[in-house]
Amino acid sequence: MNTVPDPETEGQATETGRESTPLGALLPWGPVAVLFLVYCAGASGRNGGVDASIVLAQSRAFLDGRISLHPEAVGGLGAEGLGGLKYSHFGVGCSVFWIPFLLVGRLLSAVFGHFSTPQWEDFVVGFSPAFVSCGTLLLLARAWLDAGASAARVRAGVWLFGFASMLWPYSKLLGSDLVMAALILAGVVAARRTVALRGAALAGLFWGLAFLTRKQLVSITPALFAWIALLGWTRLRTGGRAQGLRGAAAHSGTALATFMIAVALKLGWNRARFGGWMLEPYPGSEGWVMPSASEYLARVTGQLFDTGRGQVWYNAIILAVLLASARRWWRHGRDTLLLFLSCFVGTVAFFALFDFWHGGISLGPRLQLLVLPLGAIGWAYLPTSSIGPGACSWPSAPR
Repeated sequence: MNTVPDPETEGQATETGRESTPLGALLPWGPVAVLFLVYCAGASGRNGGVDASIVLAQSRAFLDGRISLHPEAVGGLGAEGLGGLKYSHFGVGCSVFWIPFLLVGRLLSAVFGHFSTPQWEDFVVGFSPAFVSCGTLLLLARAWLDAGASAARVRAGVWLFGFASMLWPYSKLLGSDLVMAALILAGVVAARRTVALRGAALAGLFWGLAFLTRKQLVSITPALFAWIALLGWTRLRTGGRAQGLRGAAAHSGTALATFMIAVALKLGWNRARFGGWMLEPYPGSEGWVMPSASEYLARVTGQLFDTGRGQVWYNAIILAVLLASARRWWRHGRDTLLLFLSCFVGTVAFFALFDFWHGGISLGPRLQLLVLPLGAIGWAYLPTSSIGPGACSWPSAPR
């Protein structure tokens, strides 16, 4: 029997269906578990990076009840702050994330001994990227299922992106880039599958944690909040233009409110280290000047086509999915397609402003890792995928 949709609830039909599905339902736990073992088998077991050493030193400082770094722990590196002490000039998100791994390392040191406590700590922290990569795959699987992809398509996507994307090499490299990417994706998944304003609040919270992890989130912050406003507008647009605008304002305002918690923490953290709310020095960034048009263009093309950093070579799977799914992605999930494209353009345009556009000593375009999971969402919309009844042109379209 056909029924006429109620205009008051029509725009929330899809979100209600998503929210009624448990977060862990139908997720490919088996393939992810296998990938986790593969990732752990390739873990380095030691911390060999300068930046990672500073972030890890901050974790140890937190456990010791201090915010300044032990000079011997970083060999004089870091940024000079209050009292002439050395402080981490990186975000605190990854340092906090590594604390449980440090505690496990200290426990193993106490039980087994043989190696020094710092060696045990480094060994255990070395497995943390595997958790992040697998967590990202689970979030992607949830996004694909919510988009209507079949279970078989989701399992295939986990294997493909688990081995053929940058999630694999970065599953053994200590750093905060992938942590930030996972938090960004978590905010998107939460916003799309949770009705009313709870999803917007969760999105702002996750994005705030990403900002506390790496301040480079500013390169895509406008795109994120424009997307959450679009989400609110489409959910309530059936009530008219004014209702849609109120939905956009409510969603973006709610997300901004929870995001500002992280901003306040960031400002307080800056003041505690360097004596100023806005002051956060980054060694080597002094004397920045606006690049010329030719320099800017060279950096843009470098991010796209450079053999050592080019997106075309290192994220070929993402670009292939984009090209193959563009039509159906636009028809069935254009909000996430627009989000990915705007974030992709935003990161390339932002990092082209700096000499450090290449990301230093890293594998591929490290600074663009934050948008990699967003591009992988398109896997659900390939022409051969199973688009279920919950798929829609906009998040609010009726079933």
